[in-house]
Amino acid sequence: MSTFNFYSQNNPILLSTEKLDIGYGADILIKELTLNIRHGEIIALIGENGSGKSTLIRTLAGLQNPLAGRIALNEIPIQQVSMHDKAKMMASVSTITTENIMLTGYKFVSHGRYPYIGWNGRLRAIDHEVINDSINLVKATHLAQRSIHSLSDGEMQRLVIARALAQEPDLIFLDEPTVFLDQSTKLILLNLLRNLSTKRGLAIVAATHDLEYFQQISDTVWNIDSNKSPHKLYSSNTEDYAVKLSQNPSAGVALSVDQVIRPNKIFISAPQELEILAQQLFNRHGWEITDIKLSSDYAIALNMNPVSQKGQIHWSITHQHTQAMVSGDSFEELVTATSSLRYNSGQML
Repeated sequence: MSTFNFYSQNNPILLSTEKLDIGYGADILIKELTLNIRHGEIIALIGENGSGKSTLIRTLAGLQNPLAGRIALNEIPIQQVSMHDKAKMMASVSTITTENIMLTGYKFVSHGRYPYIGWNGRLRAIDHEVINDSINLVKATHLAQRSIHSLSDGEMQRLVIARALAQEPDLIFLDEPTVFLDQSTKLILLNLLRNLSTKRGLAIVAATHDLEYFQQISDTVWNIDSNKSPHKLYSSNTEDYAVKLSQNPSAGVALSVDQVIRPNKIFISAPQELEILAQQLFNRHGWEITDIKLSSDYAIALNMNPVSQKGQIHWSITHQHTQAMVSGDSFEELVTATSSLRYNSGQML
């Protein structure tokens, strides 16, 4: 099975925009957006209510026309992609609605196969296989034969995501996926999303108010600033965003994500607030963190950069055997540097 998401910035671009304006009529909410979404990338979209998060998701998903600019899906202008093909490439998950509460969980998920079935709507063997795989992925086999009206919000959210997965998309848009969920269910959901991005290369854009949770799995933060008119969207590495806002993940909301590989061991030396962010980053990229420096392959030292007035950091990472060293001044640069390390070769590129 392919592994994509340890360094999603190295993956191919799936969707891109160029000088995109979004809004309604003459009302431009956000102007001249130039963005990239890569295979396996998880993006947390944040902003105040009414800032344009849902409008951006609808526009990127092709459900709403942009006011100006260009959207490309796999380098093809999105207006040239048929609705049928878009439904195979992209799926949207919004606030849960139950149009027919008498549906079983299985029947509900089967609706995700609509881009693939013929005019008669009959499910083929391959469709049943995909439906079962999607239900298994979200660990909801016990919900398949239950009526959806009997399910909790967390259980229903699993089936909504399973229905989206049944479309076999490359990109999923999520609008407030953790709303109404308790803490344990949020962690289960985020673990699921992280594994899907890692193991399937699924790109995920999630509009959320739960950044303290999502920053543990997201590679990128898109922050909409409502204080400007039109609004302004800023894109940054998740940890760099946390440093700028002095927002660190809560130790009480630790997320245990299943990893596919653990290519290197790293020892981290940093003030507590930076150590938490560094642990978050290396865990997300599949590294093993050790408290014993002598047993590590690499050692990293991080501190706030006293020269910078922008809250940047300074870090240096050293290979324990060769003493080769690289350094930089942001978490984004750290991701770039560590992605170029030769696994288990004793060298740095």
